[in-house]
Amino acid sequence: MDHRLKGPARRLFFYLLTRSGTRIRREIIAEAVWPDGAPSRSAFNTTLWRLKKCLTGLPGITMECGNDTLMLDVAAPARLDIRKVLDAQAALSSAPEDLTLTELETLRAAVELWRGDFADGLSSNWALVMRERLLNTYIQALIALMRHAGRERRFEEALECGQRVLAVDPFREGIHCEVMWLLVLTGRRATAITRHKEFCTLLQRELGIGPMSETAALFDYIRTGLERCPDAPPQAPSSELTARRYEGYLQTVERSRASIYAALQTMYTGD
Repeated sequence: MDHRLKGPARRLFFYLLTRSGTRIRREIIAEAVWPDGAPSRSAFNTTLWRLKKCLTGLPGITMECGNDTLMLDVAAPARLDIRKVLDAQAALSSAPEDLTLTELETLRAAVELWRGDFADGLSSNWALVMRERLLNTYIQALIALMRHAGRERRFEEALECGQRVLAVDPFREGIHCEVMWLLVLTGRRATAITRHKEFCTLLQRELGIGPMSETAALFDYIRTGLERCPDAPPQAPSSELTARRYEGYLQTVERSRASIYAALQTMYTGD
């Protein structure tokens, strides 16, 4: 429905969505939706009429129009995705190792509902605040899922979460370090080396800086300290011995990951 709304009608819709279920005074709405100056009564009513026309016939979405207030409500069978995403904030108070099944499901639901920036194109302060809040929740949910999956040795799942973080925020150096390790743990040491070189190029091109010395040291360890590790896990081990050797390699890398990352962790507690 978003594509059917233009201008102030679109701004009004998103503003009311962020406050669904709450009655809001019209003068407050006018200040938020028309930041350059309050509209005339006729302009406000025309915008409201256009929005109500778009909402007509949509099950679960109701508009309550009082003399001085407006309220948009969303109920089943309609679904308000931003509400689901923000529900994940409560689960983020738990450490990755302490997440319950319910909290994990809440976090997974939040990341799967992500469809990009909220109210893309709107630059009002309330839209920017909500956009940043939703993006931060999405990123923190992915990080929690990444670290939980890593502790459970589900390295491919953890890697996917880390890569999704970097897709929306490529400058998170702490997550870049974790993704390098996860690439090594999934038999992609060569890819980890390539990714780090790409990361350094990005930092230099966009910010004119290099990686932190700790990140560089971690890269050097992966590049030179793990020279004998395979670049990919055996797809069809020729013998049980081959499989045991690869499992031993994973355990060695996990131990090195734990010892080195412990030294870095305090630097990235904000990630």
